[in-house]
Amino acid sequence: MALTVPNFMLALSLIAATDLLAAVPRNLADAHGKRIGLRYVEAPLSLSDMDPVYAIVSRAALLDAGVAWLFSAFDDLELPA
Repeated sequence: MALTVPNFMLALSLIAATDLLAAVPRNLADAHGKRIGLRYVEAPLSLSDMDPVYAIVSRAALLDAGVAWLFSAFDDLELPA
């Protein structure tokens, strides 16, 4: 089973109550994981500087200040040619 959720906090709540797993930012796992009974491990893969990262979001999600900030941070990156 796979789920799509609108935010990381809901993802944490769902994985705490199921046998699902999620990839979330480390600072979020640090801040909330132990409190709700979760543990985390590093992803078993390594991303090189050349691995692409794709981010897709709806226009409605861009109304969220945090999502808008994240996308603007991607725009500000200076990528190697």
